[in-house]
Amino acid sequence: MPLRLARQYTPWATLGFLGGPGIECRTLEPPWAGNEPYESCIPEGIYRWQRHNSPRHGETLCLQDVLGRTGILIHVAN
Repeated sequence: MPLRLARQYTPWATLGFLGGPGIECRTLEPPWAGNEPYESCIPEGIYRWQRHNSPRHGETLCLQDVLGRTGILIHVAN
């Protein structure tokens, strides 16, 4: 089941909503910086996902087929 990622951009951060059947969450990422890994939020879109157990973040969602990116994990914020 795909998840839809919608955004509100500010100069300091990117606020988002990620949702689909049975999943709804708010997201917080860096501002848009041309989709540069480790610098930029990911592009808006509709993404496939799978559950992932991360050694660092525990139970997460891993987004699939993010243009120009790999290993995009949705996890609980600090």
